Amino acid sequence: MRRFLMIAAMLALTVSAFAQAQLTTKKEKLSDFTRKTTKVVLPGPDIMDYALREAVRSVWTVSAYEYCTLDEFEKTKSSPDCYFMIPVDLAGKKVSGITSLVLVKGGGRSSSISGMLTVAEIPICATESASGREMAFMPALTDILQEAAMAAVSGSRKGIGAVNVGLKAIGNARVCIAVEDLASGISSIENGKVELMSADDADAVFMDGEDAVVSYTVVPDGAKKGSVCYNMLIGARDHRLYYFKKRVMSSAADAGFSAAEIKAITSR
Repeated sequence: MRRFLMIAAMLALTVSAFAQAQLTTKKEKLSDFTRKTTKVVLPGPDIMDYALREAVRSVWTVSAYEYCTLDEFEKTKSSPDCYFMIPVDLAGKKVSGITSLVLVKGGGRSSSISGMLTVAEIPICATESASGREMAFMPALTDILQEAAMAAVSGSRKGIGAVNVGLKAIGNARVCIAVEDLASGISSIENGKVELMSADDADAVFMDGEDAVVSYTVVPDGAKKGSVCYNMLIGARDHRLYYFKKRVMSSAADAGFSAAEIKAITSR
């Protein structure tokens, strides 16, 4: 028995050492991120390209960047001298129909984005039926991606969770939630800590850069029971991520902030 415990302890130490080595390895691979050029891939349609181009121009500060086409990406993605930022249509039963903004490192043997080293990623809109709100939020989403990338460079493996500052950090700022971002069955919010408004009005608050936190929900095309939606609260003035949740939907109508989430927001 004593020998068994010693072997188990040695195995545990080996597993722990391996995990630490894996962490160090990824951190080391990303150590050149700020010294390399980030190529921003503009795959179309034109309106999305314009939004991403302008977002990067206005917020990206952590590395040199340049824009490229999808064809240029295909020709240069094997180069370890570049990082690539690219909108990617997610694949998988639960997330199909969502486009994410993904930052990956070039190089490696894989010919697909999914096989490249991911630095950070954030969902931005439905792939085929985008609401148009992503145009207003693209600078903030890009800024959050940038912050998550720097967290990854520092060794974090939490993804977007590493930059989620939490509801308590909202303080006295306005909390504006679009009616369109509420799950079915929620028609009003009986609490002075939250302002319910149309998506257009919420977007106006956001684009004006007010001292406010605004809701943003990403729902997949053809959403149904078992699909996932992403609910966010983002600072209009500071682009900070105050809330982020990936939620499995119970029905096609169950997209957006649930009653439990609204309760958490109003009771913060």
